[in-house]
Amino acid sequence: MRRFPLWKHALVFALILLALLYALPTAYPKSPTVQVRATGGSANSSVQILDRVRVALRKDGLKPNRIVMENGVVQAAFTDSEQQIAARASLAKALGGDYVVALNSISDQPEWLKKIGATPLALGLDLRGGVYFLLQVDIELAYERRLRGIVGVLKNDLRETGLTNVTLEDGVIMLETPSLKSAEEALDLILRRFTDLEAPLEAATSMVFSLSDNAADEILDLTMQQNLQTLRNRVDELGVAEPVITRQGKDRIAVQLPGVQDTAQAKEVLGRTAALELRAVDDKSNSRAAIRRAKKG
Repeated sequence: MRRFPLWKHALVFALILLALLYALPTAYPKSPTVQVRATGGSANSSVQILDRVRVALRKDGLKPNRIVMENGVVQAAFTDSEQQIAARASLAKALGGDYVVALNSISDQPEWLKKIGATPLALGLDLRGGVYFLLQVDIELAYERRLRGIVGVLKNDLRETGLTNVTLEDGVIMLETPSLKSAEEALDLILRRFTDLEAPLEAATSMVFSLSDNAADEILDLTMQQNLQTLRNRVDELGVAEPVITRQGKDRIAVQLPGVQDTAQAKEVLGRTAALELRAVDDKSNSRAAIRRAKKG
């Protein structure tokens, strides 16, 4: 029979023990938890938040099993979901709008496991449950705001050409000039200032301008990038350990929040995402360059 050296057996045994040690946190149950995070408008320190949470819970006779502070988020664990829900109502009333109070759960693993970097296995929606949102970004609104900004510039810059009317209708810019000469001047200025516009081949007293395909693609990409970042910031308020935020297709964003119990709270936090406004107008260069600078910034 072929025999292996003793040190190889010891190495395999040690690796198995190490793997079991770092898998151990997954075996611990999770306690219903209320987590509190300060919003951007609150100037209170982490210690002040922790003290306010303790005082509010004590006032209403609620006794958490433990209260921990991690990365600026206070988490109060309870024995059952009834106490958890009561604590959420109590804290939301006591703390007001400067704080986000949400339902979640945390592992009951001992602190020594955390100190060695052992954490529970991240489970997805299928195994852990949670919330799934599919959001659609209003790209047409971003296009309209870009065109509206161009119209505002044109009303000032083309005043000397004798321009009588400039309007935005159905996603295109309509120009009406009193003469062919003023139309030529207007067309020349627009071609120099706004390279992201599709312009007619020849000047006419009535002209239609629209966004070029390249400009539309740049605005689309910038809009999606900024909305993705805004959603990530909103999800951070919920304190979800393993969120998944991805772009799907042309103008949709999928948000998966494993372990989140309060669907209404998650929807409220994500719903605060402000509509993006593009104001990439630069007096010294074209708008495409301004968009590129906005991406880098």
